[in-house]
Amino acid sequence: MPYQSVHPATGEVLQKFEEQTDAQMMKALAAADATYRESWSIAPYKERAEYIGKAAALMLEQKEALARIATLEMGKRIAESRGEVKRKRTYTNNPKTTAKTAMLMAITRKDR
Repeated sequence: MPYQSVHPATGEVLQKFEEQTDAQMMKALAAADATYRESWSIAPYKERAEYIGKAAALMLEQKEALARIATLEMGKRIAESRGEVKRKRTYTNNPKTTAKTAMLMAITRKDR
């Protein structure tokens, strides 16, 4: 059975996702790992922060759509979902938290 996103109150199937084979999953994981090792982990902090900032801006632009998805999939009140999107956007756009994230990434990279 494919993975499904189901409305918690009505049981309505909102979306179905194709199943992946073990080989497809391993290929995707290997590609993600290679990208991390060969690109992201060696990119300067400032460059990574710019990407994270752009992601935060996109989240803010799409706040209402993201909040509606969270409400449909998790049964949250819409105000709660909007607040969650705003908090995530604030976290990713805050230089102090972005620096902490970059430091954690550097520590992780050293451990590899």
